[in-house]
Order: sequence, then structure tokens, then C-alpha cells
Amino acid sequence: MLKADFHLHTKEDKEDNIAHSAKELIKLAAKQKFSVLSFTFHNYLFYPKDLSQFAKKHNITLIPGAELTIAGKHVLVHGIKTLPKITRLHDLEEIKDHTIITAPHPFFPTVNALGNQLIEHINLFDNIEYTARYNHLINFNRKAVSIAKKYSKPLLGNSDCHHLNYFGYTFTNIAADNNLNSIIDSLKSGKFKLETKPIPLKPLLKSGFESVYKEYILRK
Repeated sequence: MLKADFHLHTKEDKEDNIAHSAKELIKLAAKQKFSVLSFTFHNYLFYPKDLSQFAKKHNITLIPGAELTIAGKHVLVHGIKTLPKITRLHDLEEIKDHTIITAPHPFFPTVNALGNQLIEHINLFDNIEYTARYNHLINFNRKAVSIAKKYSKPLLGNSDCHHLNYFGYTFTNIAADNNLNSIIDSLKSGKFKLETKPIPLKPLLKSGFESVYKEYILRK
């Protein structure tokens, strides 16, 4: 089994204000015995050759991916060679056969979460994400678990890392050889297992979770 995280952001992602670099995250992941990472920048495919080689030196395989904004909603795609040009969710059908499509943080209280649109387009998604930012009191993943069970969709554990404080609490163990094709095949066939534990309150608040919680309160 390979320890993997398929939803990562770093300061090279121009749509986010992030302190850590891709190389810093790779070094941290290596210390935590990760074997697979995917940098999923917003509407940008970040898969430079020199970074892939740097990761290899740390026994880590990089998987190409991106976090697309489609009709205002976030969607993860992996195994892509170029950035798909999609403007409507139902157009994901065009790339479904040759990519991995995951619903990230689908029921978190943010405007870009898929919410019930995930249910409307459930057949287009290979996986549903179980996202790291939660604790034993507040967990916006609960509905994602329910929907995954109802529609027989596997849960893919990711950090959605924007802050190093919460990296490593939620991840995926994937049954694959440590190469791109084997990992993509295992993602497509659901040969993986969610691993997760709640984040202690202090690092959770440092991660910006407080702003998510405030939005949740305002919406109630």
C-alpha cells in the first residue's frame, strides 16, 4: 500500500495565498513516509519535470492533476495531460473515460462546494473526497460519507493542504505499484482505503478553519 494525498496547494498556486512551497511540502511528505502526491492547483496544471525529479529523489511519485472551477464549483481531476476546457458540470462526461474525477469537500459550507449538485451529477464522479479539516466536534464530511454509501462511491482521503499544520491527518492508502500508470489504474478501480483522524483544535484554527466555521454559522 502506498501512502498518498491527491489534493495539495502550495505558494506556486497563484489563486491562493499560501506560505509553503511545493518542495517544502515534498520534504515534509517524505518525512511522513508518503509515496504519492498530487499538486492540484486552481485551474492550472502544475507538473514541472524538475519537481517530479526532485520528488523522485525523495521516493515520491507525482500525479498530474488540477482543481477545476466549473460553473463556480470545484472539481478535482487526475491523470490529465492538458487542462480540460469545461464550463458545465455535465460536460465532465467528455473526459470521464480517461481521467479520475473526484468531488472535493462537497458539503463544506463554502460557495465553491458542489453540495447537492454532486447528487445531480453523481454518475460523473469516480470518488468523493473526505477532507482533512475537521475535529471531533465539527465535521462537514458526514454528509459526504452518507452520499458515498448511498451511491457506492469510494471515499478518497486528502488534506486539501493550504497550511502545513494539517497535512498528514487525512490521506489515502492505495494498492498500486509506485508508478504513474499503476496509481491511476488503482484510483479508477477504487483500490484504496481512507485513513483519517481529527485534527487537534489549535492546528485546525491555524489552518483557517475558523473562517469556514463562521460561514457555516452565518448560513444557518
